[in-house]
Amino acid sequence: MDRRRVRHGLCRYEERELRRDVWGRVVWGGTGPRRATAGGGGGGTAGAHADPRAGPPAGPREGACRALAVRARRRRGAAGDLARRVGEARGEGTAVNRLLGYGSVEDRWGSRASETEALELRGVEKSFKKRRGETVRALDSVSFAVGKGEVVGILGPNGSGKSTLVRIVSTLVVPDAGTVEVFGVDAVRHPKVVQRCMNRVSVEASFFKKLSAMENLLYGAKLYGVTSREARPRIAEILENVGFARKRALEPMEHLSRGMQQKIALARALLTSPVLMLLDEPTTGLGPRSKKDVQGFIRRIKGEHDSSILLCTHDMDEAEELCDRIGIMVDGRIVALDEPEALKRRYAAGAETPTLEETFMTATGLSVEEASAEGEE
Repeated sequence: MDRRRVRHGLCRYEERELRRDVWGRVVWGGTGPRRATAGGGGGGTAGAHADPRAGPPAGPREGACRALAVRARRRRGAAGDLARRVGEARGEGTAVNRLLGYGSVEDRWGSRASETEALELRGVEKSFKKRRGETVRALDSVSFAVGKGEVVGILGPNGSGKSTLVRIVSTLVVPDAGTVEVFGVDAVRHPKVVQRCMNRVSVEASFFKKLSAMENLLYGAKLYGVTSREARPRIAEILENVGFARKRALEPMEHLSRGMQQKIALARALLTSPVLMLLDEPTTGLGPRSKKDVQGFIRRIKGEHDSSILLCTHDMDEAEELCDRIGIMVDGRIVALDEPEALKRRYAAGAETPTLEETFMTATGLSVEEASAEGEE
């Protein structure tokens, strides 16, 4: 997708329809459509509009043309708002600013960026229907925020709604109620805009299994408008940081272990320098060495890149070490959200040695083993 489409926030279909309807080969005049000719023939009105500089067509489709133009302007406005807020959050020109066609934006946005969270959810609800017609509420009035440069962890038993939460924030699922804002931009109304500044790593990452790791990464970069020449040195740097052997980057994904595939998923997410990362069980199923490498890389992202991170995990030690704040989710509700030490004081004060595991058991009424066996999300 070329940079112009990304800059204007238009999908390929909308741009084609907008161009065809307003300046297309079929121009309208009199009682029906006529084709414009090179010499401007085809009727008085048709000839007048054969030149694109003559203005939009005057006919029965003019209303549709104007509606498409209004949608385009709204998307450009949303893209501009996001670029300004992201630019202030990350300082000088970021990957998102470059993709959307904006440079440094501090002067234009000013102090208003300090009023905007990186991610904010208000009253988000989501229900699903089972085959027998039974309705299951996955999220129940979830409200919280992730600040700029902050890492917020979500702990909860399987089936508590963590993965549904991540899918909604990443615009893969539409909530039944509530609002989701990324740097102040409504993710439900403008999904294509907010997708440009975030990336998601799930417990089961998807790849083209027959392609190599390098080919998968280059393809992902191309979708974001990054050329192969620009992406290759960045890919080499990221693979080294996640502890992935460069000589194995040309092997098909189906020949790589689960841990190696997860490292490639992280590399793909970081390739576009996202300012918001959604990590859904990123270290589940990894061996001790691979888990340590991935956790170290997440720690480095937090310290060096100032990205905001929403981390869903079962690993108590991982959450306590990486997260600035931790939320505990039960049955689709956030029952507690605070700094790790504050949670321990509140829920594990009676324990001889307050731990996050004691805190989790008190808040949920479940042990860690029971939480892991509760069911699938």
